[in-house]
Amino acid sequence: MSRKATLKSLLLLILSVLILTFASEATAQAEYTERPRYIDQAIFRLYGSGAYRATVGDWRGALYDYQRAYMLNPESTEILIRLAEACYYSDKFGDAEKFALRALDQDSAAYDAYVILADVSLAMGNLVAVDTYLQLRINAVPKDYESRLKLGFVRAQRNDLPGVIEVFGNYPENLPSAAIAKFQLGLVYTQKNRNKEAILAFEKALLLNPEYIDAAENIAILNDELGNETQSIVAWGRVLELQPDHIDALKQMLSLYLQQQNYAASLILIEKLITTDPSLSEMLEQLLIQLAMRSNDYGSAAKILFDAAQRTKSETTYLQVAMVATQAKTETGILIASLEAAYKLGGRAEVGTLLARSYAMNGNEHKATSVLELIIAVDTPSVETLWLLGMVYDRLDQRDKSVEIMLRVIEIDPINAEALNYVGYTWAEEGVNLDRAEGLIRRALTIDPDNPQYIDSLGWVFYQREIFEMAKIQLEKAYHFMPNEPTVLEHLGDVYVHLSQKEDALRLYEKSLDTSESENPEFLKEKIKKIKQTLNSTEELSN
Repeated sequence: MSRKATLKSLLLLILSVLILTFASEATAQAEYTERPRYIDQAIFRLYGSGAYRATVGDWRGALYDYQRAYMLNPESTEILIRLAEACYYSDKFGDAEKFALRALDQDSAAYDAYVILADVSLAMGNLVAVDTYLQLRINAVPKDYESRLKLGFVRAQRNDLPGVIEVFGNYPENLPSAAIAKFQLGLVYTQKNRNKEAILAFEKALLLNPEYIDAAENIAILNDELGNETQSIVAWGRVLELQPDHIDALKQMLSLYLQQQNYAASLILIEKLITTDPSLSEMLEQLLIQLAMRSNDYGSAAKILFDAAQRTKSETTYLQVAMVATQAKTETGILIASLEAAYKLGGRAEVGTLLARSYAMNGNEHKATSVLELIIAVDTPSVETLWLLGMVYDRLDQRDKSVEIMLRVIEIDPINAEALNYVGYTWAEEGVNLDRAEGLIRRALTIDPDNPQYIDSLGWVFYQREIFEMAKIQLEKAYHFMPNEPTVLEHLGDVYVHLSQKEDALRLYEKSLDTSESENPEFLKEKIKKIKQTLNSTEELSN
C-alpha cells in the first residue's frame, strides 16, 4: 500500500472516531440538557458579565446577571454559588442562604457554599451556625487558612477558649496570618490563666512580626503579673524600642526601676517622660493612679486624680476623673463634682449631657432638666440630649413635654425607632391621636420588625380603638416574645376580658402580679378581684 493510501486510511479512521465521539456527546447533551447552543452562549456571557461586575464591586449588577444565568440553567452548581455570593453582598441574606444550600444539595463537594453560609450566619448574628459552617469548610479544605482564621475569631467571640486553642494551636507559621493566630492564642491562654504559655505565644507572634507592639505589651504585662521584674524590664524596653514615646511603658519602667532602687535608670526615664509630658508632677500622679487601678482600686484612683484636677483646673483632667469614678461605681459624689467642674470650664453640650445623665441616675431629675433645658436653649441639641430630656420629663410625669421632645427627636432622626414607639405608645395609653400613633408605631416596626415592645404598642392601639381581635393577634405575638413582661401580660389580659376569655385573662393578670414589676399592682389586684367575682357569679348561675 502506498504512503498516500496509508495516510488517507489513517485520516478516515480519525474522522470516524471524531464523528462517533461528537455524535455520542451530542446524544448525551440532547438527553441531559436539551439546550440550544445560543442559550449556552447567553449563560456564558451572563456569567462572565456577573464575574466582572463582582470583581469591580458592583454586586447589584452581578446579582442581576447571575439571576438571569440561573433562570437559564438552574442546575448549575457554580451559578448557584455565584448567585448566593451576590445575594450576600447585596444584603439579601435569606436568598444567599437558600441558594448556597441548594448548591450543596446538588453537589456535596460545593465547599465554597460553606463560606457563604458562614458569612450569612455572621451577618445574622448566629455565631453557632458560623462555627459549624466554617468547621465543615475546613474539614473539606484543610488548607483554607482564611476560614481557619475566621473560625478562631468567631470562637473567641463565643468565648469558646478550647475551640480557639484547637484552631490556632497548630496554625502553620509560614503564613502571613500566623502572627495574628499566635496573638489570639496568647489572649486565650491569658484568659485561662496559663500565663507562661501565653507569653510563649506572644513571643512567637512578635518573632513572626517584629513590629507587633500589642504582642510586646502583653508580654510585658504578663511578666508584671508573674512578678518577673527582670523580664518585665526587658519586655517594656522592647515596647519602647517599637514606640519610644509609649507613656505606659515609660511609667511602668520607672516604677520597676524605683522598686529595684535603680535611681540612675530612673532619672533617665524621668527625662524621657519630661520630654514626652512636660509636667513631671502630673506624670507622677498619673503613675500613682495606674498603680491603684492595677489593684482594681478605682475609688482611690478617682480621689488621687480629683485632687490633681482641683490643682490644675483642667477640663481634660476632670473628664478623666469622671471616667475613673464611673469605673469605681462607688464615687458618685466625685463623678458629679468632676462633671460639674468640666461643664463649668468648657460649657460643652456633650459634657452637660453626661452631667444631666448622672443627675438623673441619682434621682435628681430636676437638676437634670435644668441642665438639659439650658443646653437646648443655647445650642443645637443632639439626639442623645433630646432623648435624655424626654426620658427625664417622662420620669417627672410631664408626658406632654416628653412627647414634644420626642417629636423633635423624630424630626432630626426619622428612623429613631425608640422615639417613634415612645410617642405612639404614649398616645395609645392616653387614647388620643390613635391614627397617628398607629402610623408612628408601624414606622418603628418597619425599622425593627421583631421588637416585642413595638408589637405590644401596636396591639394597644388596636385595643384603644376597640378592634379587639386585631389587638389579640399583636399582643399574643408580643407575649410569645416576652412571656414574662408584666405590661404585655396585663395588656393581653385586658383584651381577653373584652373577648370573654376571662379565665385566660385571670391567669395573665396573676402572672403579671407575680413578677413584682407591675406598674400599678394595686390597680391590677382590683382587676383580679373583679374578674374572680364575675367568674364566681357565672359558676353560681350555672349551678
